[in-house]
Amino acid sequence: MTQIDTSKWGQFRVGDLFEIFHGERLKKSDRIEGSTPLVTAGSENQGVADYIVTEKKYSNAITIDMFGNCFYHDGILFGDDNIYFLISNNISKYSKLFITTIINSTLKEKYSFSHQFRQKDLDTLTINLPSTQDNFPDWQFMEDYMKEITKLAVKRVEKLKEEKPQAKINTSNWKKFKVGELFEFERGKEVAPNKNFSGDCPLILESGENNGYSRNVIPTKIFDGNAITVSVNYAANVF
Repeated sequence: MTQIDTSKWGQFRVGDLFEIFHGERLKKSDRIEGSTPLVTAGSENQGVADYIVTEKKYSNAITIDMFGNCFYHDGILFGDDNIYFLISNNISKYSKLFITTIINSTLKEKYSFSHQFRQKDLDTLTINLPSTQDNFPDWQFMEDYMKEITKLAVKRVEKLKEEKPQAKINTSNWKKFKVGELFEFERGKEVAPNKNFSGDCPLILESGENNGYSRNVIPTKIFDGNAITVSVNYAANVF
């Protein structure tokens, strides 16, 4: 794998690289079953929550939701008012995949249900990218790098296909149980930004990545281990 030297990367404003569009608020009655992916806020399934009929569509777009989740979508799609679309016909699929990764890294852990990513944040969003000697984004480097990543991913998938499948679990005798009858519930406490000091207690945020772990802080409320956490975007983790 090609090693990346970021020492000579340049800083670029996202609004200078893409046209920016905002999704639309949709009533439940507007969501008529169709074939166009509908993107909403969330990390599951790249934010695709449904398939609807719509005349307004975007294609080959990068999306950012109100929690800062960023995805590239190959093909047509639409989104509700929690979604921002980054559109450019001059940037290749592979470069968009590279940029998506950089945006995710830039926005990671900054936004949540109580501190949402909005237009003002997008207007000022800048990212570091490989750059040429003329201080333009190095599109060729980004494309070549992501093609290399894609080839490795394909090889790994093929290797997984060769593995013997595990025995299927028979669920015919399973029963439904109310979670509230199995567990006691306690809610976390928001940490004010000016009190979010470095400490020795793990902080769990609204994320399905890294088991929800963000960093260590000085806690305002402590929970025992051996617990399951569920976030506002339905990400569940075990500790």
